[in-house]
Amino acid sequence: MFDLVKVYYNDIVYHQLPNYLLRRTRLQRVQLAAASFVIKRYAKTPDIIDLGWLPFNENRDLNLCKTTFKAMYDVNWPAYLRVTVRHPNRTLRSSAAVNLGVPKHSGTLQDQAAKVFNSLPVSYKNCTEYKQFVSHCKKFFIDKARTNL
Repeated sequence: MFDLVKVYYNDIVYHQLPNYLLRRTRLQRVQLAAASFVIKRYAKTPDIIDLGWLPFNENRDLNLCKTTFKAMYDVNWPAYLRVTVRHPNRTLRSSAAVNLGVPKHSGTLQDQAAKVFNSLPVSYKNCTEYKQFVSHCKKFFIDKARTNL
């Protein structure tokens, strides 16, 4: 049996690649081939979403959000890989949401995590329960994938 977990292993490493290199990656082609095997016909991106899978780019963002959540709340997470949570100096309406600080250097885990995590809705960012956070994020990225079709 084909295991898609092996395809998604360490996919956050590809996060800093430009979009033109990620349009039709080999991993995305493997995902489409696996979906074709499951549905027994040629699969396209809507078929992947109908199977409950996320397209490669959205799945990469979901895995980055899961890693960011662990970096924020897991006490056993290595200190050198922690992400910086931004605390505003003044009390604003927008300060109710947890936001990550955007570093000066691009291409780092903190930079990529801040871009993806800060784009989530406020109710998702304020969630402190891991399973609930993951289910909300998966729903968000499935909706995002459907709008990108």
